Amino acid sequence: MVVAQYLAWGIFGCLLTLQAVSAEAPLQIATEDAPPLNYVEDGELTGPAPDLVRALANRAAVPITIEVMPWIRAYQQALERPGNCMFSTTITEERKPLFKWVGPLMQYEWVVYGRTDVPVALRSLDDAKAYIVGVYHGDIIESYLEGLGGYHLAIAQDFAGGLRQLSAGRVDLFAGPRGLQILARHEGIENLKELLLIKRVPVGLACNREVPDTTIGKLQTALGAMEADGKAEEIRRAYNAGL
Repeated sequence: MVVAQYLAWGIFGCLLTLQAVSAEAPLQIATEDAPPLNYVEDGELTGPAPDLVRALANRAAVPITIEVMPWIRAYQQALERPGNCMFSTTITEERKPLFKWVGPLMQYEWVVYGRTDVPVALRSLDDAKAYIVGVYHGDIIESYLEGLGGYHLAIAQDFAGGLRQLSAGRVDLFAGPRGLQILARHEGIENLKELLLIKRVPVGLACNREVPDTTIGKLQTALGAMEADGKAEEIRRAYNAGL
């Protein structure tokens, strides 16, 4: 009788363990509404980055939730809260030790925009020092230009606001990611044009340092498999065709 009771308790304990494993808490992932990598369209989060993140999490069998929020809030949550991540996060030497990383997901291209009805020509980024340059507050490009020094920056609270300022002539230029034409179309802006490519940088999924290495490893392995079988590039090209 005693043996049977111990056996029953052992089986019950195993079932509880299996239940705990199957009920693994999802990673809380945040992103922002920032074309072209991740953006909200008709109330739904879309873009190559969220599609990649969903696909690799599904392949790795890692449960996730994704929430759209302002970039600065997303950054602080990933930095301070266990179980939190964010994308699309530019991978820099300064940021590398602050997070655990899955990536790179894509290449992020920084460009300077002007207006089609204003004849501004930029031969180099230094030429932009003669103008007022709009930037999105908290974006890596703001930090990059501040670090270089000599630029007259006008801070916008989001990309849409920055593009509206440019379109209305309240700033001369706007520095942001390539592909903001998507957002410009949504805002009814027709006089946007690219003037200069600043640089290309890798972006990834940045996770809090408390996220288990096993979870990061499963996600990175899944991304590697998607690169090998062409699924990752298929997702990227589906959106490139629309820019």
